[in-house]
Amino acid sequence: GDALKESVKAQDAAGQSAADYARQVKTAQQALVSANQRVADSERDLAKATEAVNKARQTAAEQIADLSEDIDDARLDERQSVLDLADAEQDLAKTRQDFALGKATADDVARAELAYDRAADSLSDVRKRIKELSKDQADANRKGVEGSDVVQSALERQRQAQQNLANSQQSAVNAAENLAAAQEKTGAATEKAADAMAKLAPAGRELVETLLGLKTAYEGFQRAVQQTLLTGVADELRRTATQILPVA
Repeated sequence: GDALKESVKAQDAAGQSAADYARQVKTAQQALVSANQRVADSERDLAKATEAVNKARQTAAEQIADLSEDIDDARLDERQSVLDLADAEQDLAKTRQDFALGKATADDVARAELAYDRAADSLSDVRKRIKELSKDQADANRKGVEGSDVVQSALERQRQAQQNLANSQQSAVNAAENLAAAQEKTGAATEKAADAMAKLAPAGRELVETLLGLKTAYEGFQRAVQQTLLTGVADELRRTATQILPVA
């Protein structure tokens, strides 16, 4: 009596819950697949970010070395400009002397003065470039490779990639826990129904299975009858209401 009722009730509840639990398990499985995909994507992003950091360090080291070479070249240009200015100054002095002696024209003097001015301007530009390069070099040496802008930018992207990976991994853990919980609910419901059935004699189990089968068949028949009997009823009610009720 009681065992039979309990078994029927447990089997019925298990059947009703089975679909819900199955949907929950499927949703949890899909969430886990998506979470694992995000982990894989995050791992690839972190690998790329780490590679970018290594390239940035190489670039920073090359930039520091290039600055040193640029300063060396600029100092050579300075030495050449000093010599060029000295030559231009001597040429200007000689041209002025020749002009005084009538051996040079005013145009010759003007050209000599122009050459001197160009040489002086060139020396000024070179020294200005040396000053700027020296400032850049001092800044680069102070920061070093790790402190360089290019490396710091790459490191920040790497930190973001690491955080994204950690978040993705935590999401995967949460998804796995949700799946385990959904599977546990399904197993608990099935186990409860099985325990109830185990308490019955073979004839009782057969009766429960028969009753549940009849219940399922009846519910299907009931839905079919409702569909057949109620089809068109709504349309008929609308037509009747239109005929007997006043139109607003």
